[in-house]
Formats: sequence, structure tokens, C-alpha cells
Amino acid sequence: MTNLRHGIAATVLLAATFTSVAVNQTPEEVDLAWKPKVGDVTTYQMKSNATVDMGGQKTDVQFSMRMKSTIKSIDGEKVTLEGSADQFKMSMGGQDMGDDVQGGPQGSTTRVMLLNGEFVSQESTGQAMPSSARIEQMNTFYRPKAKVKVGETWDHEIKPDAKRGIVEAKVRYTLEGSEMLGKKKTWRVKVVYAEMVGTKPASFMGSVWLNAENGEMEKWYAEYQDVSFAEGMPPMNAVTTLTRID
Repeated sequence: MTNLRHGIAATVLLAATFTSVAVNQTPEEVDLAWKPKVGDVTTYQMKSNATVDMGGQKTDVQFSMRMKSTIKSIDGEKVTLEGSADQFKMSMGGQDMGDDVQGGPQGSTTRVMLLNGEFVSQESTGQAMPSSARIEQMNTFYRPKAKVKVGETWDHEIKPDAKRGIVEAKVRYTLEGSEMLGKKKTWRVKVVYAEMVGTKPASFMGSVWLNAENGEMEKWYAEYQDVSFAEGMPPMNAVTTLTRID
């Protein structure tokens, strides 16, 4: 069974090598380092379309929210961010659950990350809806240790941590090229993530667009498979987009 799981993950990662499509290729070496400043504020619009198995009956779920993050402090390699979310909207099976439905995100979440993108910890106040450490690891963008050229890849292995609920996983990144988002020059990176445990390991394929000047994320797109986004929720397939709006 272990060999099967690793085989599935290897197949997912290998697929990335043959499906990558470069845009505006350039031979230069690209610096994808994150260059945050205290006080920097980023605001994103998140939209997600998911299919949930509710006791054998599949239901379509759409939800969206606005997410805001402020850099509070930088201590060496550690960056502390305070985040909040509002304008939560949700529909199930085509039925609108109403704006700012009860149970939507309230309060704030403080996250600590490293400059290389690694997630360290989080703490929430009020009724904020923090994701699990497992999901945080899945959605973490691990930056390369050195400059990279278009077409080059780098890998990251996530080690299991039972106390934090983190499972073994592998992620592969491919720098596809430069792309303009509005008036901003970005670097587009393909991301392929595969967990190494379970009979139906969670995975996703997608892209991240990084600001060419400071490395901030401008957009995130991911197609998730068999992912449980919160404790108690069944695994689901979902397509999620985060777009910077500030």
C-alpha cells in the first residue's frame, strides 16, 4: 500500500513536467525571494467552487470571502502577519445562504512564517476560521534557495508531524515565465502537491503569480482533489482562486 501511495504521488508530480506551459520565456535568472516590509497590507478576493459528498449525495458548494493581511513585525527570518476575513458568502446546491451568514469568519488570525515561505504557527481570536496546519502546509509556497531560470523546477518535502496533524507530502514548483496582471509584472509558477498517505491522498495542481518587485503573491489558482479543508469536513474536490484587489 505504501508503494501504491508513493506511486500515485509520483504520477501526479511527473504529470507537471509534461503539462507545464511557459509564458514570455526569458533566459535570465529570476529572484523569487519575498521582500516584505512592516506595515504592508494585502487584500485578496477568494472564490471557491467545490463538490461535497453528503452521505452519498454530491452537492455543489460555492463560497467567497475577502481576506486581508498586515505584516506586523519582522524578526530575522520570521515574519508575523495578522489576518482577517469578511464579506463571507455561501451557497449550497444552488441555494443562497445569504450574505455574511452566521458562522462566517469573525475575529483575526496571527500567523508566523519564514521568509522562505515556510509556515511556523498560527493563533486565532474571536470566531475566526483558521485552517489546520495540514492545510496551511498544503497552501504554503516554498521559495527556491537560489535564483532560477524559466523552465527550471525545485522540490520540497514535507515531513509528517502527528502532533500538528501534518502528513508526509511532496511539492514541485516550475517557473513558467513572466506575465502581466493588469499593470503589474509577475512571475508565474506552476505548483503540484501530493500527500503520501491514505488510499485517496489529497493533492492539487495550480499556479501562483508573484510580484516581480517584492515577491508578494498577486494571484493563486488551485484545483484540489480529496482535500478536507477543516476539521470534521469530508474530503472534497474544489477549484479555488485568490486574486489581489488592493
